[in-house]
Amino acid sequence: MATICATPGCGKPAMYATRTKPAYCETCVHTLIDKAGLKPITMFSKPNEFFTTQCKTCGVVADYSFNYVLSKIKIGEPVCRACYWKHWFAQSWDDFGCGQGLAHGLSEEGARYLAHASGYELVQLIPGAVEGEELLLVRCSFCGRQVVETPGDIAWRCTCNRKQHDVSMPVQDRILDHAQEL
Repeated sequence: MATICATPGCGKPAMYATRTKPAYCETCVHTLIDKAGLKPITMFSKPNEFFTTQCKTCGVVADYSFNYVLSKIKIGEPVCRACYWKHWFAQSWDDFGCGQGLAHGLSEEGARYLAHASGYELVQLIPGAVEGEELLLVRCSFCGRQVVETPGDIAWRCTCNRKQHDVSMPVQDRILDHAQEL
């Protein structure tokens, strides 16, 4: 028996099957991705599989799982991590009167070093509203997944290789310090 789309009143066969979570038809999947402010470039066959999207607001191309998209829609948070982090940095100025970025900006060379040390290759250094709020659009050297990271979070590495390549916090801090010097 085919799984039916979870959208109320839809009734079409779902694009994928799940045991416990809602499943959606192709039309409703595209509607939800659109609602998230994304344009699909590739499509998934399983809801936890990563697919490539382009943000309709900032144009950044990144990979997300459909379940991740649904979770961000549910809490009203931007799915695009570039948009999310830019908003987060701006909000910190409003809430606290100071920024939450790095004390010093990050050069392209520093960003490339930081990405490489964390198991990524740098695709683009995305400038921030102020120096120190730069974001890194990176591609995982192991699985090829493309994501947006902050300089402070990139050392956590891609979910595909976190356990294989664990780096202690003091080492992460030295890597980030060196990247800012470049």
